[in-house]
Formats: sequence, C-alpha cells, structure tokens
Amino acid sequence: MNSHLLSAIRAGHTPNALALVSELGGSYAAELGINLVSLKSAEIYKWFLAAVLYGARISEKIATRTWHTLEHNGLLTPERIINTSWDGLVAILDQGGYVRYDYKTATKLLAINRALLDHYGGDLNNLHTAATDSNDLEQRMMDLGKGIGKVTADIFLRELRGRWRKAQPPLSPLAFNAACLASTNLSTLTTIKMSG
Repeated sequence: MNSHLLSAIRAGHTPNALALVSELGGSYAAELGINLVSLKSAEIYKWFLAAVLYGARISEKIATRTWHTLEHNGLLTPERIINTSWDGLVAILDQGGYVRYDYKTATKLLAINRALLDHYGGDLNNLHTAATDSNDLEQRMMDLGKGIGKVTADIFLRELRGRWRKAQPPLSPLAFNAACLASTNLSTLTTIKMSG
C-alpha cells in the first residue's frame, strides 16, 4: 500500500473509495479484461473459468497466467474446454504454470463443463435464473462438480454481487477488514457478514 495512504489511514483520515481502488486495484474480473457489467453469458463464463482457477490452493500469479494461457488458446467456452482432450488441457495448464494441479484440474474442468452444458445449456445466466435464492444459487454452483466448493463459489459470486440479484455471498475477510478500516458503517457490515 502507498505509504502516504497508509499514513493517512493511521492518522484517522478516511480515504475515499476512488483513492482506495486507484491504489489497491479493482476487481479481478476487470483486471483480466472481463466485462461483467454487460451480464453477457460469454463474459460470465470467462469469470467462472477464472474463479475455478483462483479457487485452488495455488498462487494468484499462476492462476492469472493460466487463465491467460487458456484465453490465448481460445478455450473460453464450455464446448471448447470439452473439445480439448484431457492431455491437451494438461499441456495448456502446464504452460500456465499450473503444474502441481494439472491432472486434477483438467479432470475437474471437463466434468464441470459437461455438467454446465447438460444442466444449463452451457449458460451460467440459466443457472442463476433456475436458482430460487442466494443459497440455492451457491449450491447449484457447487453441484456442477467436485472441485467447486464454497471458496470457489464465493470468489465467483462476489464479482457478481449487485449484478445478479441472487448473488449475495458474504464479504471476504479482506474486504470486511478494509471496509472497517475505512470507517464504513460497522453495524451494516456486521449484518452482511453474519448473513453469509
């Protein structure tokens, strides 16, 4: 964090949101060039694919590099993932640095994308529409396959909060602490955090 910004916070000054975003960066989706504002199925799928990578116990840098490798190879649709052989996916994951989890992730990507196509026509907007509420939405995400747990579902859904009506995951601990640090209304945040 910028030393001037950190000093201002320690001195009791509350930085505005624009200063914080400017200093700390925006959303992961935006950093990847994914436009979730449009709610286009293709863009939401791109973020889903990235969230699956970020949800593993692997560095953010490697997950980002692997996402870009998938993008470079044109693997940004469920059909393209499925039409790539398991060996092909392993090779692409290795190119991105996802070596430790390459076999497991290739298997997971194939299974998840098959389920997405079979149950929702390959469209995550259909999954959202089918969900009855935020809990059902999260469960449907996790039901796509082994390897999508609460962490991955929350990573994905946090970027869609305020865009998808039913996307209401709890704030991440980092976001909660940052909001508290910025002197945001603590009682409102506590209510949001407790509901998750």
